[in-house]
Amino acid sequence: MAVYELEMPDELMAELHLDGEMLSGEARKALAAVWYSKGSLSQETAARMAAMDRASFLMFLKTARIETFKVDPDDLDRELSLG
Repeated sequence: MAVYELEMPDELMAELHLDGEMLSGEARKALAAVWYSKGSLSQETAARMAAMDRASFLMFLKTARIETFKVDPDDLDRELSLG
């Protein structure tokens, strides 16, 4: 697994009330959510990146108010017309 380093000002860490390990977990979840919402990652891959099972990741997305299932209106109309 690749390891990356992120520098954060001490004031920001204090304001967020996070230590380094907590920041790492929160950053992984945030990145996974952003890349999932952009369509760059599947739910399964994003959940793995966030170190969560898929159901927990979906709940995380819900609490973060991130759309979990994208539906194209044209696709929905097409599916509904099939009966």
